[in-house]
Amino acid sequence: MLTKHKEPASVWYDAPGGDPVSWKAGDTKDDKDDASEASKALPMGEPAKAIGTDRSSCSIPIPVTPKSVRAGSLADLSKFDLTNDQKKAVPHYVTFEYRNDGENDLYPGMQDTVKLQTTNGLTVGGAPAIEIGGPGVKQCPHSVPNDFVKPNATVTQCSIHFLPKDDRPATISFLGGGHAQEDIVWKAPTGGREAQ
Repeated sequence: MLTKHKEPASVWYDAPGGDPVSWKAGDTKDDKDDASEASKALPMGEPAKAIGTDRSSCSIPIPVTPKSVRAGSLADLSKFDLTNDQKKAVPHYVTFEYRNDGENDLYPGMQDTVKLQTTNGLTVGGAPAIEIGGPGVKQCPHSVPNDFVKPNATVTQCSIHFLPKDDRPATISFLGGGHAQEDIVWKAPTGGREAQ
């Protein structure tokens, strides 16, 4: 059942014990060029080449590796002033490792473009008020430098995504900074647990 003026975007099948599979609404078996997003996704933990931004706002190569997707508890965030919607949701912690393969210093805010796609078809960005500054979250550790990331150095960043209680992660994506850069997508581990 959909509300008026809403169109279906995708159909998901959540196989017990397996990875979810999705199709764009309206797909048929004759649409050979239309593979599901989940089917095209990289395995969790596989590095991918992306583009970041250096201190001069120029493009810089950065391999990105998703390390984990973990379901948390609202109790983890008791010291934060959550919105009413967040209080009804389940926090999920998404951790990535980034490496600066360029010759210049890398801007350290890569987690800003990390998104989590759910089996119910939602795309959920991180919660910036919780990620940036403040006391931090023990279950979502950062190794954010006080300054830019030096050449050949790595940094780990974690973002917090609030999902409805009846939903779960299907894929995660990262969008780099280049003009031609497209979202890089990985399969989320079944049940939203550790990738490693």
